[in-house]
Amino acid sequence: MSSLRAGGADPALQEELDREINSFNAAASGHHDARELSVAVRGDDDQLLGGLYGWTWGGCGYVDLLWVRDDQRGQGLGARLLATAEAEIGRRGCDRVALNTHSFQAPGFYTRLGYAECGRTPGYPHGYDDIHLMKQLPRAGAEPIVRLGRPADLAEADGVYRRASLSNAGDRDNLLAHPEFLVLGPEGLAEGRTEVAEQDGAVVGFATWVETAGTTGTAGTMELEDLFVDPDYRRRGIASALVSQVVEVLRARGVKRLEVTANPHAMEFYRAAGFTDDGTAVTEFGTAPRLVLVLS
Repeated sequence: MSSLRAGGADPALQEELDREINSFNAAASGHHDARELSVAVRGDDDQLLGGLYGWTWGGCGYVDLLWVRDDQRGQGLGARLLATAEAEIGRRGCDRVALNTHSFQAPGFYTRLGYAECGRTPGYPHGYDDIHLMKQLPRAGAEPIVRLGRPADLAEADGVYRRASLSNAGDRDNLLAHPEFLVLGPEGLAEGRTEVAEQDGAVVGFATWVETAGTTGTAGTMELEDLFVDPDYRRRGIASALVSQVVEVLRARGVKRLEVTANPHAMEFYRAAGFTDDGTAVTEFGTAPRLVLVLS
């Protein structure tokens, strides 16, 4: 005789339900490629600092859990976990990632990293919403080409510089009031200090390094003078590829430190790339954070 009862946690029941539902889903959809996905960061004592868990199935990735320990937050670890997961999801042939977050959790974090809301469940839990988000991943084979810039790239790089500079609402008014700051100088390209990223047959980003004031050549420190990506090509790994190329070039020259005066909008990116706080600097528009990446 069958029985029906409600209860609490039941791992065995959960495992059996997962198995039966996954079997049905594969048969009904024709997608038999479901794989679990995990990313973890642990400290020297093997304690978990942050982690991510999800799966891939049918050309899609899903992030079910993402957590960063309290004392590790605000250092870019969450962005690194998500970027690592997205890279693996892309390698598995998926072209999108989906996830849910409550309105009291991290919707702003995900939207800054390129996720767009595609729906929500209101009142779950009471007083809050459950927000559904999705991100389209770059199509396979569309990786940017990063190469040494040349003077002939100036017009395209200048367009990227202007569009990217004006894309931040907080900077726009100041820049429009000082149009001289919206013109890219030719020195970096002319002197072989600029790496450019090409995609879809056009320059879509660039990075320029320069000797830090007060240092001498390969004595140890260089400055990331410019890092700009066309707004239409962001969230595709282009800025990361440019920084990686600059780091490779400077390491070969014996440089030990790469410093940058960062736009506050880009702090999460730089921290995810391994830069750490190094004071502040005074710019034409106020005080800005200084960061450093140790190359040795």
